[in-house]
Amino acid sequence: MEPNYIVFFDGICRFCNASINLLINLDQEKKLKFTSLQSDWAQDFLFKKLKKKTDFQTILYYRNGTFYEKSEAVFQIFRDLNKFVVLTSIFRLIPQRLCDFLYERLAKNRYFLFGKHENYKACRRLTPDEKELFLE
Repeated sequence: MEPNYIVFFDGICRFCNASINLLINLDQEKKLKFTSLQSDWAQDFLFKKLKKKTDFQTILYYRNGTFYEKSEAVFQIFRDLNKFVVLTSIFRLIPQRLCDFLYERLAKNRYFLFGKHENYKACRRLTPDEKELFLE
């Protein structure tokens, strides 16, 4: 059975890994599952669902059969976690194209600004419970 809430992220990006750490801490119900876009599992899943493999320039969020990307993925994740509702509601007033433009600028410069790991499996040391949150 496939999970209902999957966050696909760039596993070598330090900013992306820090963001996943934040989501793990915020997700009290442990509903989110995570996978690096570089993993074979992620690429196989994406090819099966989207009929293509993806690059690593965006976050993808899979929720109940629907994919979201870029700023919309971020908004949907926080909405599903019921976190930062007021803040995300304010950002929702900004046109989607502008939010995606800002997201793309950050994504394009993330390695320069925050650095990157050599290996996509180099994120935080996971507890046994946290290991169950990752799909590999």
